[in-house]
Amino acid sequence: MLFIDADDYVENNLVEDIVKIFRESVKELDMVTFGTSRVDINRKISSITWDSRFTTEQILTRMLYISGWTVTGKAYHKRIWENIRFNDSIKTAEDIYISPNIASKIKSARALDHIYYYWEKHPHRSLTQTANSCSFYQEYLAWKHHLDYSISDPDMLAMINVLEAVDALKALLIDQKDHKLNKLQRTELTTFLKEEGYEKDQLSPLLLSYLAYRQRLLTKIITEKSIASLRGFKSVSAEPKTPSEEKIMKYALKVYAANSVNNHLSDTHKSDLYTYIHDMNNLPLRHVYKLLRHAILQENRFLTNIVGHFILGRLPR
Repeated sequence: MLFIDADDYVENNLVEDIVKIFRESVKELDMVTFGTSRVDINRKISSITWDSRFTTEQILTRMLYISGWTVTGKAYHKRIWENIRFNDSIKTAEDIYISPNIASKIKSARALDHIYYYWEKHPHRSLTQTANSCSFYQEYLAWKHHLDYSISDPDMLAMINVLEAVDALKALLIDQKDHKLNKLQRTELTTFLKEEGYEKDQLSPLLLSYLAYRQRLLTKIITEKSIASLRGFKSVSAEPKTPSEEKIMKYALKVYAANSVNNHLSDTHKSDLYTYIHDMNNLPLRHVYKLLRHAILQENRFLTNIVGHFILGRLPR
């Protein structure tokens, strides 16, 4: 089974190559994934490629927690979709919602190290590209559905919780402008965020930046654990691009500095940022970030606040 959107296109040999790998595999396959390219409205191209040496576990980990799951870009044995249907109530995150249902049935998967699928992003292409408070609320529900399935790895569980929180917070922030959520939905989201340790007075763009820092850090941790078994090879051609330690540090420094001005983050989250900054004190940085790190660790509030005011002025309102 293949899913191809009406305005996407594929390589001529896609079906032939998929049939071949299904037939020639020693182990009966449930799924084959392959490379995809996305072209945005500015003609910028981003690609997701795979290494044919990836194991089933590595493929599923990358799809569920790193690159994101779409039903396109994969071929499935028809038995995988028996008794699985899209949720009619989820209109803008149906792929995310259904992904754990599919992943739970996949016991054997392979990857093709070639780009076969081309996806063009148009401004008004579909409902899935419409960002409003309701769309983020539905994406929150989709990530929440992942918790209906057992997640034993603490970092992967933490990632799902962060992704839930990101969409819940985005929904609430955007709802302040578009007023599309009802009272029950707003209560559900604020209750969830409070249970995750985010109080109502902390729900701000700065908290969104903190969550983005957490997401980047967890992406790096999960990716490194997933591909560790491939380190013995000379190269991993399709190793997922993960945030560098330097980029994560820069994000942590900027969020910490911005919070020094308005103090929106909880003590727990401030401590989390400070511990990371302190523990990575020997990480090489360019002069301005090195100076900021020194100011934070030496509790130089004057310099930290100057940077914080600048950063806060650039956050979305």
